Amino acid sequence: MKTRTQKLEESLQEFEVDAKRLIYLAYSDAPPTFQERFAIETLVNGIRDVEVKKVLQLSRYQTSFEALIRALEVAVSPKAVVQLYCLAITIDTGAEVSILRRTLEDMGKQT
Repeated sequence: MKTRTQKLEESLQEFEVDAKRLIYLAYSDAPPTFQERFAIETLVNGIRDVEVKKVLQLSRYQTSFEALIRALEVAVSPKAVVQLYCLAITIDTGAEVSILRRTLEDMGKQT
């Protein structure tokens, strides 16, 4: 299952269902918790979209369905993947505070 990855035209839902099916067939005697953990690992590591994969790898999931839901949320919302930047600003006057406030408000409206 380490080699099972999402196919080019395969949806996230189809990928999750097929990964679970293959795991349950291959490990039918294994405990359900093992099967579920393996399904989660296969889903997270097999997703084609690198940004979605990065976000999923930052969290832990109890079920592959939870991981699938998160993957779908991230995939449909490019704003869910946020890069943080550190910015140091020195403000000397009230006018500069107003300019900064307007700039931040404008940036908030764009997202």
